[in-house]
Amino acid sequence: MTEVGIFGIGAYVPYWRLDRSIIGRAWGIPAMRGERAVASADEDALTMAVEAALEATAGVSPADIDGVIFASTTAPYREKQSAATIATVLDCRKDILTIDLGDSLRGATTAIRIACDTIRAGSASVVVVCAADMRQGEPESAYEQMFGDAGGAVVLASAEWATGHGFASLPVRVLTAAGVADEIIGPWRDESQRYVRSFEAKVDTQFGYAKQAVAAASRVLDHGRKPSKAVIPAPDPRAQAAVASKLDIPRETLQDLYFDTIGNTGTAAPLVMLAGALETAAAGDTVLVVGAGDGADAILMEVSPALEKARGSGTIGTLTPKIQARGQLASYESYARSRRLVERERAPMWSSAVTYWRDIPMELPLYGMTCRQCGTVQYPTGRRCMECSAPGPHEQTKLARRGRVFTFTLDHLVLGEYWNEPKPRAVVDLKGGGRLFCELTDCDPSEVTVEMPVELTFRCLHEGAGFRNYYWKGRPLRTPGAGGSEPAVGAGTSAKGS
Repeated sequence: MTEVGIFGIGAYVPYWRLDRSIIGRAWGIPAMRGERAVASADEDALTMAVEAALEATAGVSPADIDGVIFASTTAPYREKQSAATIATVLDCRKDILTIDLGDSLRGATTAIRIACDTIRAGSASVVVVCAADMRQGEPESAYEQMFGDAGGAVVLASAEWATGHGFASLPVRVLTAAGVADEIIGPWRDESQRYVRSFEAKVDTQFGYAKQAVAAASRVLDHGRKPSKAVIPAPDPRAQAAVASKLDIPRETLQDLYFDTIGNTGTAAPLVMLAGALETAAAGDTVLVVGAGDGADAILMEVSPALEKARGSGTIGTLTPKIQARGQLASYESYARSRRLVERERAPMWSSAVTYWRDIPMELPLYGMTCRQCGTVQYPTGRRCMECSAPGPHEQTKLARRGRVFTFTLDHLVLGEYWNEPKPRAVVDLKGGGRLFCELTDCDPSEVTVEMPVELTFRCLHEGAGFRNYYWKGRPLRTPGAGGSEPAVGAGTSAKGS
């Protein structure tokens, strides 16, 4: 049987945090300990999955990717595939397999099982599995404090493919996987409901989540191996401990839920926690990964000596720096505004589906052009060179996602609204050439300076004509040197900014 395992992994945690004591004070109710991660107003499940997938695929050529599977209960569209958009941003081939898995909190682990079976069947060599969620708890409810926003991604590959790319073995081998399906009224949300509902949390935890997680995990642990690390996402720490007790797994083996620092991240939780587990894993460790929701999946993995090489080559992303790099929302009102919990009249936005479709190569995989006569790298693309006016056709050039601020302005008028805190807009000189005009996000406007190093982040620019316009924004470097996520600049460039 073809050996399958993890070649790369990435995790994404939004920059902003909301201390749960702020939620408690806002409603006059007891507050849980810790804080939760809050996605910015320009983020959604798709953009967070892109961030994680870009990190996970840092050591993989886009041409080698045979499939992208996206799992989420909060995908931006009810009818439009997000996996195809993610594959386009990753610059994948057009003939790959793309799948959206929705409506289940165990979508990420189910996607891993599908990817492994697809690779073993010989239909693919490399499949990217990504998941993200930004579930909305009803204001004043426990869910509002418990939920957190995040994304995760793994690259599943065959051992033969890894060997052909300089690795003696896969960094993490998948040993076995199993699952159970079950019906219980746990958390749910239908078409008409914005907030997650639940029947009775204690009943669901005991007879739904815990029962299902134990059943699935027992099937892979029947092979006689005890996990060195147990990635068991749960609604809360007490529920996780209950599952571990039934499986006779020591508490010190349990991977942190990140409940106090990120929150319950829904579909993304198994991948986010796995990224944390692999930060400290060593060769020979066995890792149990569980995902639960209307049943459960369990996957048993083994870490190989190749993990150290993968860390050094940037294919294994890190989680801790993203938890540590954060900004605090000052008030509940800031959170309510970003999540649109307060109804207000908004200026209608104009968007053109034709323009969006025309500019996809520039705006999603971020291609510019290089003049064949003077070698100037420039963005956006045009018929003539901006530097020497030479006519096209010019060379298509993949742009880097890091650079420095050339100049900037602070704007109080954004998308027809006046903001008390100005929004930075900057011209960024990209590493390797090309100059990009974009908004800056996830930063204090007063700290923006000329020559400030920034990296590009994929965001929802605005919603107009009923669809979302995705594009790139700049942000201060959060994890310098991590992930090696910069794409190579096309050959033949003179690195001269346009």
